[in-house]
Amino acid sequence: MTGVLSLVMPAFNEAATIEQAVQRVLDQECVGQLIVVDDASSDATPRILAGLKDPRVVVLTHASNRGKGAALRTGIGRAELPYVGSKMPTLSTTRLICHAF
Repeated sequence: MTGVLSLVMPAFNEAATIEQAVQRVLDQECVGQLIVVDDASSDATPRILAGLKDPRVVVLTHASNRGKGAALRTGIGRAELPYVGSKMPTLSTTRLICHAF
């Protein structure tokens, strides 16, 4: 199974972890699209996201902080693949488990 999951990642002031968190998500073979919603970060998060060049990454930006729920709704609205999930930009070692049923 390759690239069937659109994953939404809300982000607010995540400069310390965002790049590594994005890479860990993209390392999962079932992720075909990663939608990162920057919820009006005031740190280096927008600059880091702008530097991401993987074509599977879509970066969306809120002009003002609207919260995690709004970021999730924004991202879900842009999902293009059959399955949608969400992941916070933490460095947890949790692996995504994708199975066809």
